[in-house]
Amino acid sequence: MWRVMRITGRLLSLALLLALLAPTPAKAQNELLLLRIRQTPKEALDPLINELSFGHHPRVPYDISSLLQDPDTQARIKAAYLLGFLDKNPRVVGPLSTATEDPDWEVRREALFALRRHGGRAQVKVVAALLGDAQRPVRLEAVRTLGALGGPAAGKALRGALTKVGEDRELEVYLLEAIGDTGDRASAPALKAKLKSPSETIRLTALRGLALLGDPSARQQLLAGLAAPEPYQRQDAAALLGKVEAPWSKKALEKALAGEPDPRTRLSVAEALGAQGVDAGLIYVLKVLDTDADGLAVPAADAMGRLKVDQKTVDRLRQKMATEGGGAGMGAPAPPAARPADTVPGEELGRLIRSLRERPATHAERLAAFSDHFKGVPYQISPLGEGAGFDPDPLARYDAVDCLTYVEQVLALAASPVEDPLPVLLDLRYARGRPSFGERNHLMMAEWIPRNVEKGYLIDVTREVGGEHVVETEKTLDAALWASRRGVDLPLASEEVPTGLYRLPIIPIAVFPEVMARIPDATLLLVVRRDLPVRPYRVTHLGFVFQKGEVTYLRHAAKAGYHQVVDERLDTFVRRNANYKKWPVEGFNLLAPRENPARTANL
Repeated sequence: MWRVMRITGRLLSLALLLALLAPTPAKAQNELLLLRIRQTPKEALDPLINELSFGHHPRVPYDISSLLQDPDTQARIKAAYLLGFLDKNPRVVGPLSTATEDPDWEVRREALFALRRHGGRAQVKVVAALLGDAQRPVRLEAVRTLGALGGPAAGKALRGALTKVGEDRELEVYLLEAIGDTGDRASAPALKAKLKSPSETIRLTALRGLALLGDPSARQQLLAGLAAPEPYQRQDAAALLGKVEAPWSKKALEKALAGEPDPRTRLSVAEALGAQGVDAGLIYVLKVLDTDADGLAVPAADAMGRLKVDQKTVDRLRQKMATEGGGAGMGAPAPPAARPADTVPGEELGRLIRSLRERPATHAERLAAFSDHFKGVPYQISPLGEGAGFDPDPLARYDAVDCLTYVEQVLALAASPVEDPLPVLLDLRYARGRPSFGERNHLMMAEWIPRNVEKGYLIDVTREVGGEHVVETEKTLDAALWASRRGVDLPLASEEVPTGLYRLPIIPIAVFPEVMARIPDATLLLVVRRDLPVRPYRVTHLGFVFQKGEVTYLRHAAKAGYHQVVDERLDTFVRRNANYKKWPVEGFNLLAPRENPARTANL
């Protein structure tokens, strides 16, 4: 029986081989494939990519590359896009190199992406020429491609671009990442210079690059980060080590996975191991996803998405878990642990929460008391995150705030019917109350304001206060804007970015001093700037307004001048904002917080 099956299998394989070699059917298949590419929208090409990836037909990439000369722009875009996912084929390098000079910027960008798969260091000069492309997405793709191609020539080109980066912090991060990826040790001084940057993101990216280039001090600093006292510091170190593929980094992460006491940090460590292709890390993330250990199923699902784990790999991992009891000597996830200390209100704040619950207090009084409690707390950009994944900062934190996280935590404390404000905070920060970077309310006009008005936490009182002075502002978010701005600052999937026309009433800054005395206590004031087409947001700051006698104050987490939560005279704040010339302030929106017991009781 088995002999018959083997003979039958060989005959089928021979028939398939003859079919592929036959000239007429092959030509027909080629024409059918190209027709299918032309007729399929780019966003629906994934099934075709899967078919071609598993087909292993060496001629297919070359056939597709013929479309790079097609008169139809969409055909050229789709051809370059497809080639970026197929097996390496040196026959397509020439057509792709030519496509980097295409008049359409999307073709140039996709051709660069494909050259990362098919090209080599011989293409560095071709790619480096696009570092000065007129289209920003093309420049960003050229940077990433040079990092992937690597070598001294790529490092030299990237260092040259770094000297011309100006104030484009997003591009600067891309350049620093790529420089580290090149393996060009001559680039180490350029990276070391960035360790003094005021931007934490820039410093960490430069540190990662130095570690990749073998700098011993950078290596020691990253290893020390895994033993730092704060969980978010260990999570930062794990995320960076996940991008440093070296035996020492894998060994350090494996040790950390075995001994890390904090569940969210342990998930970050596992994701970092998974990023390096270590089964132990992938299996841990999969187990957390399956069991919802420590309530971390959503961050684990996000991690699986970032790691791009396909079903074939999942099936292999599950088989390994079944046969080896967890794989790589790893046991089951640790039992649920207490919430990290930095997400729980401290002793002083806990006493304030209990005192306000024990005596009758209005919502405005609670807002005043909790916002006052934070005065003097230092300012820190984006101190909160999802506790794991892309932004592993803690879910809640009371020792550092920025303007938005300050407001969110005060609103949560005031509205929470229990001592733990975290459920309300998550409801304020996320579309569906679940910690996920993709569902976070990143944009004020498009997400944070409308969602929290709809949920019942806020009501717009701009017209009530401003009367006839009020004007309507708008912000349009479309595909063109997102194509030019998406990157490390807001790396969202296409289905996660908001699009459409968003409106917000404001009181113009010129007349605002006339109405300041009318603003009720604990009203939120939002700064609205002039619309810039290249930026997806207009609201850049917010804080609470309070009336003290005849003086109106803004209580806010102030970066400029103060670097902490302060009470600042509102007229002083308005005068300072009126002097901003580079990105002028047009006016202010006003939102009144609401108690919202019907919603918070069910969280």
